[in-house]
Amino acid sequence: MGGKKRHASDGSNLSRILLTWELGGNLGHVTRLRVLARALRKRGHEVTFALRDARSGAALLQQDGFRIVQAPVINVRAANLPPEPASYPEMLLHCGFADPAGLSASIHAWRRLFRKVNADLLVLDYAPTAMLAARGTGIPRVLLGTGFCSPPRVSPMPSIRPWEQIPEQRLETSERRALETANAALKAAGTLPLGAFHELLEAEEDFLTTFPELDHYPNRADGRYIGPIQDVETGHEPRWPTGERKKLFVYLRPSSPAFKPLSALLRDSDAATLWFAPGLPRGTAGELQSESLQFVAEPLDIARVADAAAAAICHAGHGTTAALLLRGIPLLLIPENIEQLLLARNVAALGVGAVITPSILHSGLRKAISNFLGNDLIAKRAKAFAAMYKDIDQRKHFTALIASIEYSALPRQIGQSSTRRF
Repeated sequence: MGGKKRHASDGSNLSRILLTWELGGNLGHVTRLRVLARALRKRGHEVTFALRDARSGAALLQQDGFRIVQAPVINVRAANLPPEPASYPEMLLHCGFADPAGLSASIHAWRRLFRKVNADLLVLDYAPTAMLAARGTGIPRVLLGTGFCSPPRVSPMPSIRPWEQIPEQRLETSERRALETANAALKAAGTLPLGAFHELLEAEEDFLTTFPELDHYPNRADGRYIGPIQDVETGHEPRWPTGERKKLFVYLRPSSPAFKPLSALLRDSDAATLWFAPGLPRGTAGELQSESLQFVAEPLDIARVADAAAAAICHAGHGTTAALLLRGIPLLLIPENIEQLLLARNVAALGVGAVITPSILHSGLRKAISNFLGNDLIAKRAKAFAAMYKDIDQRKHFTALIASIEYSALPRQIGQSSTRRF
């Protein structure tokens, strides 16, 4: 790093830490990383964000003053790929791991970024290409995210479509293709190859920000679960429709196929519905809402929402799902992608929620909502889930996470930073 080394108040060396997010939609990854970044900055470390969607990330982080850079993104779409990925390697085939030249270019772009910020440590949230680029650089790596972002270290990696009979040969063939592409790109970068595809995920630490019951890969043998990282410092106070009615919280985006049919049903329902719809124009909100349905476009304080809500409807994004379940709120989930669908299936299997499938959305939505709101057993099980985790000290887990991150950066702090290997 050069120059005189700065020190934290406890005497430990300070680090330049690069927080990365590469794949996945929406901003749940950034929200999780923001909580971590604030804590690291309080410890005196220099934090930079490399984000898939730097523009939206900047809007979310604008009050924090963090340095934000655009993460390298591969836009190449290879031919002859299964339209519905069945495993983690197949997903990556759709994200550059089927194109050696494109992946090689991305590795070089990531390494230029590592040099630019002079990173002592990488914290990676669903950032597989950054993981690949970091191999052979000597920069320590910490993985952070839900189970979906960190599959079990087996060959071949498991199917992510457990309701289908995916042939083993398909999993092996796809994984071999991704491995060959990765190794071709590593060779071009002068780095030793992977022996197996799961070696891509090798890191000093791997923290799963979920619970075993919500893990996208059930029955994981060696997961290090620390529970969800929640942002408790932001969110507006919820203002519910007036009246002595059961309160229902909804978090669905206007782009959701469920938005129009669900808003039509809830407009005149017996429930008092508060709907967080990010991106909904104010004029449209005024046209759709009623005495029993109120729309808001700004994030809400989820703890205060849960204090009043009897139930909730959302997409099955992990952050919102976990936050509400930890507060005993039963969930009706409308997943929009494979990651959300796997989580929704876990929630349904626990008996703490129900899932709206596309067929129900088009022909049985009214009945599904009525059955859900009237299901006392689901509500009871949701309360039981919250009670099971009520004594978990998440602050203790978070403190341990920060300590592990600082310890992982030590090799760079004590001299490796003076010898670049890329």
